[in-house]
Amino acid sequence: AKAYWQNVSYLISQSWARLIRGIRREPTGEAVKVRFKMFPNGRAQLIRVEKGSGAREIDEAGVYAVVNAQPFRPIPSELGEDVVDVHIRLRTGGRERSHAIQSGGSHSIGKLGASGQPAKK
Repeated sequence: AKAYWQNVSYLISQSWARLIRGIRREPTGEAVKVRFKMFPNGRAQLIRVEKGSGAREIDEAGVYAVVNAQPFRPIPSELGEDVVDVHIRLRTGGRERSHAIQSGGSHSIGKLGASGQPAKK
């Protein structure tokens, strides 16, 4: 289970890093929290900003980071056949990053920095 979510996190973080490089802003440590539904076939849908950064282009980049990271691998059958609520926090700039995973019907991938690499808490 952990390896699956780490792979999803990695793909989103790579997409985020590419998008943030395209935004001409000073790295200020802004963060956007994005929420989506992960279906058993690996498709993310109903992608939306859960908590905005205050900057429209950062918020849009958060949504597109998930959109552009697809397709994800199908969710392994041992994790169940249910749709999973996923929450991810994406940050611009700054060095502080953390990675948190929750199990159950809701999954929090955690925080990803501009480098796209999740760090241990």
